Amino acid sequence: MTSVHISDIAAWCNIDFKNDIANPLYYAHHLYLNGEEVKDLVIPNNVTSIRKYAFEYCSDLTSVTIGNSVASIGDNAFSDCSGLKSVTIGNSVTSIGGYAFSDCFGLKSVTIGNSVTSIGGNAFSGCSGLSSVIIGNGVTSIGVSAFQGCNGLTSVSLPNSVTSIGGNAFSACSGLTSVTIGSGVRYIYGKAFSDCPELLDVYCHAEEVPTTSSNTFDGSYTGYATLHVLDALWDSYKATEPWSGFGKIVTLSGEEPEPEDPEVKKCAAPVLVYEDGNLEIKCGTEGAEFITNVVAEDAKKYYEPWIEFNATYNIEVYAMKANYENSDTVNVALVWVENGKVGEESGVISVEAAPVLIQANGGNLTINGVAKGCEIVVYTLNGTEVTRATATEGSTTINTGLQSGTVAIVKLGNKSVKIKI
Repeated sequence: MTSVHISDIAAWCNIDFKNDIANPLYYAHHLYLNGEEVKDLVIPNNVTSIRKYAFEYCSDLTSVTIGNSVASIGDNAFSDCSGLKSVTIGNSVTSIGGYAFSDCFGLKSVTIGNSVTSIGGNAFSGCSGLSSVIIGNGVTSIGVSAFQGCNGLTSVSLPNSVTSIGGNAFSACSGLTSVTIGSGVRYIYGKAFSDCPELLDVYCHAEEVPTTSSNTFDGSYTGYATLHVLDALWDSYKATEPWSGFGKIVTLSGEEPEPEDPEVKKCAAPVLVYEDGNLEIKCGTEGAEFITNVVAEDAKKYYEPWIEFNATYNIEVYAMKANYENSDTVNVALVWVENGKVGEESGVISVEAAPVLIQANGGNLTINGVAKGCEIVVYTLNGTEVTRATATEGSTTINTGLQSGTVAIVKLGNKSVKIKI
């Protein structure tokens, strides 16, 4: 079989071929309309759809113009039309089927109207001569491998209407140097732009960083390419793979901002508690570690067989944690103060030394352990009284008004203690 002869192109478009070998063009490759071979095909306005496999393997077809009445182009409708050079798709077409123009090696230009909403999988795959494609503003999705292996493409511009780019959509486009992605793109699937070794610039106008597979740019040497993004999203792209793998990331205005220093959290100031002979350090930062320096101010030599620990201990402590700023240093004085207590049975006043903890934080002093009613007086080093208060049950807090780093004298009853504010 060498030729197929028809008299009605509309009737031919309406034949529902179940597969490629059901169409006699699979064997003949040449289609004649009223005795003249079809080369420049114009689909008439009374055709509403081009069915599957309608013109597959029509090797001498050189151009196709699809009128404004056609709503859909079926799967493989023009696949393997090796002589096809240009395609114009009218403004009534809403969908282009899978493999519709695949392996049309001679196809050089395609114009897709604004009414098209979806480009099917492999629709133009293997069109190695394709050098120009204009995609209308109605397209929302580009199917899997839609333009795979289109080696003649040097640049691609996707309109703002596109929300998803299928896997391998532009993979193995070896001549592709520039891609412009519209503002509406939200999803870019696996290997969409893989094996594009000449890719130099990607202009991404997306209003948020698209959800992207890690292998989207595999084999495309993005380390030598430049990514152009919205100013407000520059930091996000720098921190998100695979975008972060680009050699250079600049704003669409061409600037390369300095990265903002990440905010470093600060460890909370430690709080000390003395109980049962132990000094416990607590902190509001979970997992913090503590650096503590303890100095016994009035320790003395002993000659007796027992030692009574009642010196004043000055303690400096701060909290630290990886990736956190160290806390402020907290100054604490641990001192034993005589408290007069009346025995419940004997009625005799006994005097015993009780541990008192004085903690300085900023200009405030917090005092724990001193007996209720004990008079607390704060002096400067030259003896000037700063403030005084009477101890209450539990914890007593005094605002000294002194600056941090000032050394003050705290008098508790008959005991005086130096402490750094």
